[in-house]
Order: sequence, then structure tokens, then C-alpha cells
Amino acid sequence: MSKRKAISARRRAAQRANAQKSRGPVTPEGKARSSANAVTHGLASSASLAASVCLCNENQEGFAALHAAIIATYHPADPGQALLIQEMAVARWRQQRLWVIEAAAMDKQLSTVEPGARAAQGDRLDDRLLLALAFEGMAEHGKTLSLLVRYEARLSRQYQRCLAQLLALQQVTHEEADLPNEANPTNEHQPEEENPDARNHQPAPARSAEPVSAPLSPDAGGQRQEHGIQHAQPGRAHADPSTPTLCQITHHDQSAPDFSEPAPEGDLPLAA
Repeated sequence: MSKRKAISARRRAAQRANAQKSRGPVTPEGKARSSANAVTHGLASSASLAASVCLCNENQEGFAALHAAIIATYHPADPGQALLIQEMAVARWRQQRLWVIEAAAMDKQLSTVEPGARAAQGDRLDDRLLLALAFEGMAEHGKTLSLLVRYEARLSRQYQRCLAQLLALQQVTHEEADLPNEANPTNEHQPEEENPDARNHQPAPARSAEPVSAPLSPDAGGQRQEHGIQHAQPGRAHADPSTPTLCQITHHDQSAPDFSEPAPEGDLPLAA
């Protein structure tokens, strides 16, 4: 096994100087080849694709330039997108081929009908009339025109379908790339808390309602009144004997007996 010889410093300096003079490919063919350098899959390379698509009388470099132009326009990010661009280039190239076939077929029809049309029309025959007669002959007596229209429509749909799929894949890729930078939808509309300790604050339990005692009246003589009932305070004498005590309940009904006057004899009031 032979050892690789070390490159001298002088030769290395010369190689670096020559590399600085390079400006890349200049011709369209060279630019088309260099644009496909990042594509490592053999089936997706422009050279191998052109050899399998182009006919013997077609220009493979023209197809490579078409493929490179579509790549430069849509910038495929993965092999799946590159395959869609490959199919788009093939569909467009075959559609252009149909255009050439249609033009050649029309030229052939023109040369076929021209002698008879000139003999029949004479001086009235011009280029427009001759083209109309040729088109009429192709539409009525052959299937070439109908087949060309059918194939062209199919290739156009194929190109548009691949383009729609490519744009959809690129949209998904862009959304996935921008996903971490989007705002959190769950916290986007929540108001900010003014007090950070408010989240830990527990409200005090509600206290049951208690009857509120009325304040002592200075004229009650040490008695307190709740709901119309006078309660005598222990150790205190009643200042006014006419003030009702605990067992004397004030009634606002006019039919109730009046305890302020003594009852007649024989009619004792019932105990309240």
C-alpha cells in the first residue's frame, strides 16, 4: 500500500491562489449543473433525469436548465419536495414537446392541402384560408388534434397537482418551524394579576348572622330591649314601673286586651 505524498507548501499556496480566482459557473448549462449539487439522490439529479426523459433529437441541457429553474424558484427542503419538482419538470417538458408535435403536424397538413386548395381557390387562397383548411382537415379526418389536446390537458393537470402538493408541504414546514415562537393561546387573554400574593389568598369563611341587640336606652333604667321585649338587668331596679317586662309583650292589634288598665272583677285575663 503506497503512502500518499505530502503536498509542498509552494503547491498548496498555488492551489489557494487559483481557488481565489474562480467565480463559479458562467454558462447556463454550468449553472444548471451546479444548482443540483445539493441533490444527492441519483433519481433526482438533473443529468440522469434528462437522459431518461429527453428523446434522441431533444436537448438534454435544455431540460436540465428547466429543472434547475424550477428548483431555484421553489427551493425544495427535503427529498419529497425534490421528487415533486422532478415530476413538475417532466410534465412541463412533455407539454412543450406536444407543442412541437402540434406545430409539425399542422405544417404537414398545410403542405398536404395546399396543392388542392390552390387549384380550387385560385387567387382567393391566402395564408389564413390555407390554415383554416388545414385545421379543418385535421379535425375531421384524423385523431391527431384531439389526442394532442387530451395529452396537453392531462400534463397541465399533473403539473398543477404537483405544484399544489409542493406548496402545501412547504406551508406545513413553515408552520412547524414557526410553532415555538407563537404565543400560548391559553395564556394570551388572561389578565395580569396586580398582587402576586392574591393567588394564595384564601377568603375568610362567612360568619352566620346573629341577632343584633339594640343598645341600652338611657330611659330604660338598666334594661335592654330585643324584638319588643324588655329584659331586666340583674342588680338594677326598674326606673319606670310602666315599662313592660319579659312576660309583657307589646301587641299592635287593636282587638288585644289593654293591660294598662285593671280588668273588671270576674274577668281575669289569660296568661300570655
